[in-house]
Amino acid sequence: MTIPEGLAKFMSLYEATWNANDYAALKNLWDPSVDEPWWYPEECETPLVGWEAVEGYWRLCETIIARIGLRTWDLRWKPLPGDLALVGFQMKWTAILRGDPAPIGGEVKVSVVLNRAADPWLCLHYMEAALGPLPYMRRAYQLAAEPALIGAK
Repeated sequence: MTIPEGLAKFMSLYEATWNANDYAALKNLWDPSVDEPWWYPEECETPLVGWEAVEGYWRLCETIIARIGLRTWDLRWKPLPGDLALVGFQMKWTAILRGDPAPIGGEVKVSVVLNRAADPWLCLHYMEAALGPLPYMRRAYQLAAEPALIGAK
């Protein structure tokens, strides 16, 4: 699948902004015509609707997260009517919370609607979906296993 230049620029800015821990700059990834963004973070029980809620979330992240880094892969996209595109990718993040030196992390599936008329493409809607409890528990059990105990490699 060919990745258009505007999408490649968006993804590069997305990763760079998060990896720089520059929460205020996240707004630069959004189309300025959006008057009511919808942001669905994996860790929130309800969606964040409107700039007050979204920017409040970013400010909270800044106070809680000492450092965050992420990487993305499995980028896919398809055009939607008009100048819109549906984009999906997977993301792994690792963070250190203030007051706790042990890193935490997770994997999410991300779905965004982007404006293709902008350069780079810009966000209109953002949603993260965490892995469900069963895949997480399976991984935990796999990590705890010692295959040598049963003669496996």
